[in-house]
Amino acid sequence: MLLLISFGFVLANAGATEAVDQSLKISEVMAGSISSSNEEYIEIINTGSSAINMTGYKLTFISSSNVQKPIATFNGYINPGQILTLANYNIGFTPNYVFAASSLTYNGHLVLVDSSANELDKLGWGTALSYEGEATAALSGGKILQRYIDCIGQLIETANNSEDFYINQIINIGSLPAVTKT
Repeated sequence: MLLLISFGFVLANAGATEAVDQSLKISEVMAGSISSSNEEYIEIINTGSSAINMTGYKLTFISSSNVQKPIATFNGYINPGQILTLANYNIGFTPNYVFAASSLTYNGHLVLVDSSANELDKLGWGTALSYEGEATAALSGGKILQRYIDCIGQLIETANNSEDFYINQIINIGSLPAVTKT
């Protein structure tokens, strides 16, 4: 039996085994395009080998002035290898989940937590108040934070945002970043 979740973000077997939650990674963020600060998107990927029940999981943006903006509360499963796209309506593609325009800023951080409020992943940029290791450089119009991959195509996770992410200007929605870090 397949389970379709609202906003169409996941199809999964209802009886799927849940994976270790550390398999969920923020893989890409754009806080505004060259033409509009309202064109924003985020990608989350399940790097594990099992489906994860994301019911009650939350993604929140916290600005450098400590203003919290809820981005999403999830409901349903994300399959292994699946990339979940979140965006506002102005981005030019159909995301799995829609959030309000102008939710992100060029300085701040995203935090992904499970239903018990355990932190699963965090990405900070610019003058972010919180981050893993060091924050990346600040974003500006059209700049995209993308997570590096290793030589076998796996996302890099060193618990240091400035080491795990690079700034790009090429939108790579729905697929893994193409820059390898050795």
